[in-house]
Amino acid sequence: MKKLLFFIGIILFVINCFADDVIRNLESQLEEVSGKEKIDILIKLSNQYKKISSKKSIYYGKEAIELSREIYDPQEEAVALYNLGKIYKEFGNYEKSLEYLHASLEIDDKRLENIITESLLEYAKMYSSAGYNEKAEEYFKKYTTKKDTLILDLQKRIQDERKNKDMNISRKNRKIYELRKKEKVRKDEIDELEKNKAIQELKIKHARNETEKKRREIIILERDKAIKELEITKQKNIKSLFFIVSILILMLAFMLYNRYRSNLRSHKRLEKAHSKIVQMNKKLNEIARIDPLTKLSNRRDIIEKIEHEKKRFERNNKPFVLVMCDIDNFKSVNDRYGHDCGDYVLILVSATMKKMIRKQDTVGRWGGEEFLFLLPETNLDGGKLISEKVRKKIENVKFDFNNVIIPVTLTFGVSVFNKFTDIDLCIKKADKALYVGKESGKNCVILEKENDSN
Repeated sequence: MKKLLFFIGIILFVINCFADDVIRNLESQLEEVSGKEKIDILIKLSNQYKKISSKKSIYYGKEAIELSREIYDPQEEAVALYNLGKIYKEFGNYEKSLEYLHASLEIDDKRLENIITESLLEYAKMYSSAGYNEKAEEYFKKYTTKKDTLILDLQKRIQDERKNKDMNISRKNRKIYELRKKEKVRKDEIDELEKNKAIQELKIKHARNETEKKRREIIILERDKAIKELEITKQKNIKSLFFIVSILILMLAFMLYNRYRSNLRSHKRLEKAHSKIVQMNKKLNEIARIDPLTKLSNRRDIIEKIEHEKKRFERNNKPFVLVMCDIDNFKSVNDRYGHDCGDYVLILVSATMKKMIRKQDTVGRWGGEEFLFLLPETNLDGGKLISEKVRKKIENVKFDFNNVIIPVTLTFGVSVFNKFTDIDLCIKKADKALYVGKESGKNCVILEKENDSN
């Protein structure tokens, strides 16, 4: 007997090992196949897992059904439904089994063979083909009755289980009802006890409140009495203090008034001195920054403004333009008409240029008859446009000195300041462009690009 059991154990161990190998082999094939082949493998895996894992068996059975529906293959769907119905029956879940068997039968009723009795039908066909008509008819009867008996059997079991469940639920409901009834009685008793306890606590609390209220009234009366006594003493002290403070205030006010008058006189003298200093500084600043003849910025002032514009350029990266300007044939004006005439021309040219430029622009006397324009946030084309306006205006102005009309024209050299240059280089480019303009016939505007191209 022991040897027989040992032999059976070895056989079962070998079968389990073989089953594990079969499962691993089937699972490895899942990634390689699709369609009907994959459905067949899923059904095989579902059947292989029946004795190992009910969850895995049902999972692969459902996967086979889902895949057959995705590819719309009713026959494979019926096989998968029938297979899962058999698995649920083996696990004892007759309700689920009947559900899936009914689903397979519905598909069969529409267009397919009855999957549940497929083997019996195949036997009937086989015997009919071989000429054994009696045997074929016997299996065909089994085929027709098998379908109905299986469903009736499952329905009966489900009905029995439902009756048992209903009876159990009814018993549980009765027990729950009795327990709830007892619990309600107990709760009512507890509520009554708590209500009585709350009433007692309220009475005790009310008594304490009354005692506390009387105690507070006594304290308030004593405090009011003390406050009245303090008020009387305070009023007496205030009167005495008020008299002393009044005398001190009068003395202090007299001292402060005398000091104020003294400070006021000193302040007026300081204001006059400061005003004179401010006016002198203003005049000195004008002398230091303004050309005395033309009233334009001098070289020092225009350079400082250019340096300031350079710092703005470093912050916002917006270019600005420098324009070097020179009065044509100015030496001949001085030689022919005298230096008074030359000063007259310089003053009128300066006033005209100052009116023509924008508010943010600056023009300064660079030296002699030369002028330098600073045009912030302006490109080369903008500099040329402003220079042309000034040039045409000067050309059309009548310079009348002692009833003599003096022709005056200007030549301009324009350069732009950007990240590729510096102030000295920008001034040199404008001066070089001015020189080119002089050589080209004067009374014109030359850009640094034109200069470079030449």
